Amino acid sequence: MLVFYGSKGKILAEKQLQINCPACQQSGMDFAVVGSYAHLYWIPMFPLGKSVVAVCPHCSQAWKENEMPADIKQYAKAEKSTSRRPIWFYSGLILIAIFFVFIAISAHKGKQDDIAFINAPAVGDVYTYKLDEGGYTLLRVVKVDGNTVSVVQNQYKVDRSSGVSKLRSKPYYNDPEDFSLAELKEEYDQNRITDVDR
Repeated sequence: MLVFYGSKGKILAEKQLQINCPACQQSGMDFAVVGSYAHLYWIPMFPLGKSVVAVCPHCSQAWKENEMPADIKQYAKAEKSTSRRPIWFYSGLILIAIFFVFIAISAHKGKQDDIAFINAPAVGDVYTYKLDEGGYTLLRVVKVDGNTVSVVQNQYKVDRSSGVSKLRSKPYYNDPEDFSLAELKEEYDQNRITDVDR
């Protein structure tokens, strides 16, 4: 898989200060504060740092921050400290945070739905069920009669709960097993019923 990553720079601030150029002694120097950021697939992830460049518009002499004479460097540091990074430098981190919040909300909502479905079972509900001997299978509700819930077990099992979707098209046994609502809730509370689909 090809991964595109790297760093880029963006000018955060530009200003001309009326100070003499050390090279030609003309008044007026341009300062630019450049912010750099790491990107992944061209999406800015997080800021890396800031640097300052000074250019004389008269003689075109340029200095990076570490090359500047001491009297110019103080102006450069002042410009650097007042420039702010834009929020979009953090776009990737913000997107990742939103993704995890969405996952957490979805998981919480799914858990609430499962509890509601266990408390009020309906014909056609399908439970992901953890077997005593290991592995997972599906139980399908075929009858709800007052406090009794009748389920049939899928004839197949899988090693992991993530694989139970493969069992949906597989056949179920014909002889149902009865659970009381209290037993069904206990199976869920003990994490033997790990998911409910309606």
